[in-house]
Amino acid sequence: MIVKRPVSASLARAFFYIVLLSILSTGIALLTLASSLRDAEAINIAGSLRMQSYRLGYDLQSGSPQLNAHRQLFQQALAFTGINQSQRLVCARGSKNPLCASECQLAGDE
Repeated sequence: MIVKRPVSASLARAFFYIVLLSILSTGIALLTLASSLRDAEAINIAGSLRMQSYRLGYDLQSGSPQLNAHRQLFQQALAFTGINQSQRLVCARGSKNPLCASECQLAGDE
């Protein structure tokens, strides 16, 4: 004996599962996005520190008189709590952030 179901009930069930699947996939995508928000910031900070270390190496090789000033900026950037706590860094002209100050100085050195 074959039980016949209405087409509308089958379509409603299929639509429900499609909506459920889309909600689940959206939730997973948002969780993935939330877990990777700080990745770009960490890469930028690492790149900034790398460039400062290159500058220190160049200063050592060339005997630059700015070596101590650049070393101090590098020390401040390492000690800055924003790097350790992965806080959002906003660099603008006149910023008090030592990491931003060293970046502004790098641009002025060229």
